[in-house]
Amino acid sequence: MITGFLRAIAELLRAIAKVLGASVDAVSFSFGGPIGELASVIVGVRPKRAPHTYEARMSSISARLSETTQEAQALFNELESNMAARKAALDDAEVRMASLAQQEAKTAQRIKALEGSSPEAAAAFHQLLDASLAEGSRRSNRRDLVIFLLGIVASIIVQVVYGFFVGDIKIGH
Repeated sequence: MITGFLRAIAELLRAIAKVLGASVDAVSFSFGGPIGELASVIVGVRPKRAPHTYEARMSSISARLSETTQEAQALFNELESNMAARKAALDDAEVRMASLAQQEAKTAQRIKALEGSSPEAAAAFHQLLDASLAEGSRRSNRRDLVIFLLGIVASIIVQVVYGFFVGDIKIGH
């Protein structure tokens, strides 16, 4: 019923627009909402979009620029963090290289000092060092054996005391 009424009004408006010499595309309805949309569909007039204003375009561009700036700042912060980590690693490598250079210089001095000694002195020094290490090894072996035996004795004592108090071992009965 409403649709028929709207069609009648649309035909009336088309007729008035033709009499006035206006094209149907130029007719716009002053009422909005769903009824205005329905009338526009019935008449066949599509509402024209309002052109974007400079303010709306600038606002859109500004929003995109702000978002892009934030992404770029996050990227720069990440790059800065990576560069700081690499610089720290490079500084650490330089410190290690300086330490190794000092060790190399000390070793070169020791080699120069040993170059002047005879091979017999080096062999005697080697024998003294081996004897010292062998004696230390014998002491270590003796110490290990004593600790092992004391561990056995201590575990036997603990078992007897535990058995006496728990009741596994009974003395006298």
